[in-house]
Amino acid sequence: MKKTIIIGLLACCVLLLPDKVTAQRYLPRMGGITVNGGVTEKPGFYVEAGYSMYTKRKHHWNFGVNYLMNHDRYYTQKLPLVQVTAQGGYYLRLLQDRRRTFYLSLGVDAVIGHEWVNWGRYVLSDGGRIQDRNRFVFGGALGLEAEYYLNDTYVILLRIREKCLANSDVGLWHTEAGLGLKFIIK
Repeated sequence: MKKTIIIGLLACCVLLLPDKVTAQRYLPRMGGITVNGGVTEKPGFYVEAGYSMYTKRKHHWNFGVNYLMNHDRYYTQKLPLVQVTAQGGYYLRLLQDRRRTFYLSLGVDAVIGHEWVNWGRYVLSDGGRIQDRNRFVFGGALGLEAEYYLNDTYVILLRIREKCLANSDVGLWHTEAGLGLKFIIK
Protein backbone atom coordinates (compact mmCIF):
# COMPACT_ATOMS: atom_id res chain seq x y z
CA MET A 1 0.00 0.00 0.00
CA LYS A 2 2.80 2.43 0.91
CA LYS A 3 4.53 1.78 -2.44
CA THR A 4 1.36 2.63 -4.36
CA ILE A 5 0.89 5.88 -2.45
CA ILE A 6 4.53 6.89 -2.98
CA ILE A 7 4.35 6.05 -6.71
CA GLY A 8 1.07 7.97 -7.01
CA LEU A 9 2.55 11.02 -5.24
CA LEU A 10 5.64 10.94 -7.48
CA ALA A 11 3.42 10.73 -10.58
CA CYS A 12 1.40 13.75 -9.38
CA CYS A 13 4.61 15.69 -8.74
CA VAL A 14 5.86 14.95 -12.25
CA LEU A 15 2.53 16.06 -13.74
CA LEU A 16 2.57 19.30 -11.75
CA LEU A 17 6.05 20.32 -12.87
CA PRO A 18 6.11 23.10 -15.48
CA ASP A 19 6.74 22.03 -19.07
CA LYS A 20 9.40 24.70 -19.55
CA VAL A 21 11.92 25.75 -16.95
CA THR A 22 13.45 29.21 -17.32
CA ALA A 23 16.52 30.48 -15.52
CA GLN A 24 16.32 33.25 -13.01
CA ARG A 25 17.50 36.60 -14.25
CA TYR A 26 18.55 39.80 -12.53
CA LEU A 27 19.85 37.84 -9.54
CA PRO A 28 21.76 39.83 -6.89
CA ARG A 29 25.50 40.12 -7.63
CA MET A 30 25.05 38.56 -11.08
CA GLY A 31 27.24 40.41 -13.54
CA GLY A 32 27.91 40.77 -17.23
CA ILE A 33 30.42 42.25 -19.63
CA THR A 34 28.90 44.67 -22.15
CA VAL A 35 30.13 45.77 -25.56
CA ASN A 36 28.12 48.26 -27.59
CA GLY A 37 28.41 50.93 -30.21
CA GLY A 38 26.28 53.32 -32.18
CA VAL A 39 25.80 56.76 -33.63
CA THR A 40 25.97 60.26 -32.17
CA GLU A 41 24.02 63.44 -32.89
CA LYS A 42 26.67 64.76 -35.27
CA PRO A 43 28.04 62.57 -38.03
CA GLY A 44 30.01 60.29 -35.73
CA PHE A 45 30.08 57.11 -33.70
CA TYR A 46 30.84 55.74 -30.28
CA VAL A 47 32.02 52.41 -28.88
CA GLU A 48 31.83 51.31 -25.28
CA ALA A 49 32.97 48.43 -23.10
CA GLY A 50 31.76 47.92 -19.58
CA TYR A 51 30.54 45.79 -16.73
CA SER A 52 27.01 45.50 -15.23
CA MET A 53 26.14 44.14 -11.81
CA TYR A 54 22.61 43.49 -10.57
CA THR A 55 21.30 44.40 -7.11
CA LYS A 56 18.85 42.77 -4.70
CA ARG A 57 15.94 44.84 -5.98
CA LYS A 58 16.49 43.86 -9.63
CA HIS A 59 18.15 47.11 -10.62
CA HIS A 60 21.74 47.31 -11.84
CA TRP A 61 25.00 49.23 -11.75
CA ASN A 62 26.83 50.04 -15.00
CA PHE A 63 30.53 50.90 -15.26
CA GLY A 64 32.32 51.48 -18.54
CA VAL A 65 34.78 53.21 -20.83
CA ASN A 66 33.47 55.15 -23.84
CA TYR A 67 35.21 56.38 -27.01
CA LEU A 68 33.23 58.98 -28.99
CA MET A 69 34.28 60.57 -32.30
CA ASN A 70 32.42 63.33 -34.11
CA HIS A 71 33.51 65.48 -37.04
CA ASP A 72 33.06 69.19 -37.65
CA ARG A 73 33.47 70.74 -41.07
CA TYR A 74 35.86 73.56 -41.83
CA TYR A 75 35.36 74.29 -45.51
CA THR A 76 36.49 71.04 -47.13
CA GLN A 77 38.29 69.64 -44.09
CA LYS A 78 36.88 67.32 -41.45
CA LEU A 79 38.04 68.18 -37.94
CA PRO A 80 37.89 65.22 -35.52
CA LEU A 81 36.32 65.83 -32.11
CA VAL A 82 37.19 62.94 -29.79
CA GLN A 83 36.13 62.15 -26.22
CA VAL A 84 37.38 59.30 -24.07
CA THR A 85 35.33 58.99 -20.90
CA ALA A 86 34.77 56.65 -17.97
CA GLN A 87 31.32 56.43 -16.48
CA GLY A 88 29.45 54.69 -13.73
CA GLY A 89 25.78 54.78 -12.90
CA TYR A 90 22.69 53.20 -11.43
CA TYR A 91 19.75 51.98 -13.55
CA LEU A 92 16.25 51.34 -12.18
CA ARG A 93 14.20 48.56 -13.75
CA LEU A 94 10.99 50.15 -15.06
CA LEU A 95 9.26 47.13 -16.56
CA GLN A 96 9.70 43.53 -17.60
CA ASP A 97 7.65 41.01 -19.53
CA ARG A 98 6.06 37.97 -17.95
CA ARG A 99 8.61 35.53 -19.35
CA ARG A 100 11.53 37.66 -18.08
CA THR A 101 13.15 38.05 -21.47
CA PHE A 102 12.67 41.82 -21.90
CA TYR A 103 13.63 44.54 -19.40
CA LEU A 104 13.49 48.32 -19.66
CA SER A 105 15.63 50.44 -17.31
CA LEU A 106 16.18 54.16 -16.72
CA GLY A 107 19.35 55.44 -15.10
CA VAL A 108 21.88 58.16 -14.43
CA ASP A 109 25.64 58.05 -14.92
CA ALA A 110 28.54 60.13 -13.66
CA VAL A 111 30.97 60.85 -16.51
CA ILE A 112 34.62 61.94 -16.40
CA GLY A 113 37.20 62.04 -19.18
CA HIS A 114 39.18 64.03 -21.75
CA GLU A 115 38.38 65.54 -25.14
CA TRP A 116 40.61 66.40 -28.08
CA VAL A 117 39.86 68.91 -30.84
CA ASN A 118 41.67 68.05 -34.10
CA TRP A 119 44.08 65.91 -32.04
CA GLY A 120 45.69 69.02 -30.57
CA ARG A 121 46.70 70.63 -33.88
CA TYR A 122 45.41 74.18 -33.54
CA VAL A 123 46.77 75.64 -36.81
CA LEU A 124 44.98 74.48 -39.95
CA SER A 125 46.48 74.03 -43.42
CA ASP A 126 45.14 77.40 -44.63
CA GLY A 127 46.55 79.27 -41.61
CA GLY A 128 43.30 79.35 -39.66
CA ARG A 129 43.47 78.84 -35.89
CA ILE A 130 41.19 76.69 -33.77
CA GLN A 131 40.14 78.44 -30.58
CA ASP A 132 38.84 75.27 -28.87
CA ARG A 133 41.37 73.37 -26.78
CA ASN A 134 41.90 69.86 -25.47
CA ARG A 135 40.20 69.63 -22.10
CA PHE A 136 39.33 67.55 -19.09
CA VAL A 137 35.53 67.05 -19.09
CA PHE A 138 33.09 65.91 -16.43
CA GLY A 139 29.35 65.70 -16.03
CA GLY A 140 26.48 63.27 -16.06
CA ALA A 141 24.21 61.30 -18.34
CA LEU A 142 20.60 60.19 -18.41
CA GLY A 143 20.05 56.86 -20.15
CA LEU A 144 17.33 54.47 -21.22
CA GLU A 145 18.33 50.84 -21.69
CA ALA A 146 16.35 47.92 -23.13
CA GLU A 147 17.60 44.37 -22.62
CA TYR A 148 16.39 41.29 -24.49
CA TYR A 149 17.65 37.90 -23.27
CA LEU A 150 18.47 35.53 -26.13
CA ASN A 151 19.35 32.86 -23.57
CA ASP A 152 20.86 32.80 -20.08
CA THR A 153 24.26 33.99 -21.30
CA TYR A 154 23.64 36.45 -24.15
CA VAL A 155 21.63 39.66 -23.93
CA ILE A 156 20.96 42.20 -26.70
CA LEU A 157 21.11 45.81 -25.51
CA LEU A 158 19.52 48.92 -26.97
CA ARG A 159 20.75 52.14 -25.35
CA ILE A 160 19.89 55.80 -25.71
CA ARG A 161 21.87 58.24 -23.60
CA GLU A 162 22.05 62.02 -23.30
CA LYS A 163 25.35 63.24 -21.82
CA CYS A 164 25.85 66.69 -20.32
CA LEU A 165 29.56 67.54 -20.10
CA ALA A 166 30.77 70.65 -18.35
CA ASN A 167 34.05 72.28 -19.38
CA SER A 168 33.64 71.00 -22.96
CA ASP A 169 34.56 73.14 -25.97
CA VAL A 170 32.89 70.66 -28.31
CA GLY A 171 29.42 71.08 -26.82
CA LEU A 172 27.49 70.73 -23.60
CA TRP A 173 25.04 68.02 -24.77
CA HIS A 174 25.85 64.78 -26.58
CA THR A 175 23.31 62.16 -27.66
CA GLU A 176 24.26 58.52 -28.18
CA ALA A 177 22.05 55.74 -29.55
CA GLY A 178 23.34 52.25 -30.08
CA LEU A 179 23.09 48.51 -30.01
CA GLY A 180 25.20 46.09 -28.01
CA LEU A 181 25.69 42.68 -26.51
CA LYS A 182 26.00 41.62 -22.87
CA PHE A 183 27.70 38.39 -21.79
CA ILE A 184 26.47 37.16 -18.40
CA ILE A 185 29.50 35.78 -16.56
CA LYS A 186 28.16 34.78 -13.15
